[in-house]
Order: sequence, then C-alpha cells, then structure tokens
Amino acid sequence: MIRRPIKLVFVLVLCLGALMGGCALPAGNVGEARILAEARQNYRDASLVVSGVCTQSYIDADGEDCYDLSIEQVLAGQAEPGDTIHCNAAMDIGQRYLLYLQQGENVFHTEDMLGYTLVSGEPLALADGKVFYGGQSVDLNTLLQDMASLNTMISAPSVFYYYDEISALAQAADDIFIGRVSSAPVLADTQFRSQNSGATVERTVPASVVEITAYGGIRGALKYGDKIKLVYAPDMNADVLNAATLTAEPYTEAQTPVLEAGDIYLFFTLKGPDAKQSYYFLINPMQGFVSVTGDLLDSSSGNRALRNIQSLDVAVNAIRKALQGTIS
Repeated sequence: MIRRPIKLVFVLVLCLGALMGGCALPAGNVGEARILAEARQNYRDASLVVSGVCTQSYIDADGEDCYDLSIEQVLAGQAEPGDTIHCNAAMDIGQRYLLYLQQGENVFHTEDMLGYTLVSGEPLALADGKVFYGGQSVDLNTLLQDMASLNTMISAPSVFYYYDEISALAQAADDIFIGRVSSAPVLADTQFRSQNSGATVERTVPASVVEITAYGGIRGALKYGDKIKLVYAPDMNADVLNAATLTAEPYTEAQTPVLEAGDIYLFFTLKGPDAKQSYYFLINPMQGFVSVTGDLLDSSSGNRALRNIQSLDVAVNAIRKALQGTIS
C-alpha cells in the first residue's frame, strides 16, 4: 500500500529531469521500463506463473474471502491448463488475470485446489492483449518475451557437498535412480544464476543439458521410461565442501567420472532451486553418477562413499537401509 506512491513520485522525478535536460521522454517508455523491472523481480520470486479466469469467490476455512482461478495458460512452473487454484487476493468473477504465485499452505476447497500467495501484490488484469500494472499497461507479448529471456539462465544450487559414507550420500540426494544417457551434447557456454547469502550470483561456465531415460527409481518419484533434463557442468561446482567437516574437498580431473551417451548409471541428483525450471543437478562432480554394467558398479577413485561397493544390488540395499524412516 505504501510502495505505489513512492514509485509514482520516482517516475515523476525521472520525467521532470528529462524535460529539464531538454529531452522529451516518450510517454510509454518509463512506464514500460518500470513494469518490466517489477515483472522480472516477480518472475524470479515466483514458483508458478499462469494466466486464467476468475470463476468464483467464497469464504475459506479461515473465514477469509477466497477466489478461484481456472488456469488457461501455464507460462512458467508446474501446472496444467484447466487446473484450479485459489488465493486470497480480490478478483472479479469473469475477469482474466496474470498471476505470479508462490505455493502456500494447502487449503482444500475441492481436491484439485491448492493455496497460493501472490508475489506481485495484486492480481494483474488481462484485456486486449495487455497486462495492467497499477494503472499502466504493457503488451503481454513483451512480458512473454522477457520471461523467455530470463528462463534461458539456469538457476543452480549455490553449494555442493561431498559425502564420506553412502548413508549420508543417500539421505542428501533428492533423487536416486538408475538411468541411461539418451543424449549428451557437447559442453557450451551456459549462463547460471544462484543465490549466495541473499545475493544473486550470475556466471557463465561450459555445460550441457543431458537427457536421461530413467530405468528405475530408488528415491524420488521417477519411474521407468521417465525422461529428465540433467545439467552436466563439471566446472560449475568446482568448489565442493565436505559435508562432515565443512572444509574444501579437493579432487583431480582423474577422480571425476565422465558421462557417455548410451551408458547406464546410478545417479544421485538434486532438484534445482527454481520450481519453474525442471532441471536436475548432480550432487557433486565425483558422486553424482556411477557406471553400471549388469550388477557391477564402477565408481571413480574419488567416491569414498562407494569405495567398498562393487555390486549394484549391494548398493541399492545399502541406500534403502539408509533411507528407512526417511521421507523419499
């Protein structure tokens, strides 16, 4: 409620400064630039971006006004057209909106409705191909192009840890599965973004997005035939910390295995920090994958967690034992 007047004063000051300098600023440029800057921040903060139509309002379990939105288009994140979500921000029934959302507590009105909170402060009305931000508008296509540009930068974990024991390795991984490398493009300069102590860090390192076909999941939701996108960037996580000592874990290139197209591996992976992107990441360069041939494991010399395990069956049993009582 306080921010909007501050922003308006700021825009007026910019316009006044431009006029005093003898340069007439085109009327739409300042407003569009402000909207795009705000939209970029909303996009980074959101886990789901959708457009849709408000279908109804009602009182939720907490006695608050709630509004249902039927999704027409998923612009970023995991949802499907036709899904229904609800949030507490006021909307007009029948009006179309663009919503930047973070998933909040589940408050079920019916089984397919999940609770979300707005990161944009208010729902953004859509009409005639335009998005309305606080009395100003911008073309929806302009926002979509900007989203596509932002999405080319991969959000990556900020820290990678090394694990001395298979139990610790298994518990730290988000997904553990057996899979085949369907394709492994050559490494190319790729832009990454991560969060470090609240600051956004951007960098460019050689990487490729490898397609993996899952054969069987040990931890996580992957099942036979699922295809995933794995970020393979050996130089991205060069600074690995030992999880037990929190000191640097040095390693050499010879200790780091190399992914080969067509080969089968036991993978230990992490999910990316941005729910809008569906990338998987190796848990670290030395322990992210182990070559599988039949029942034989061929782990690198740098993988101490599997130093005494050469059998896939033994490894799977050890992993399952480590995960007993752990939500997977």
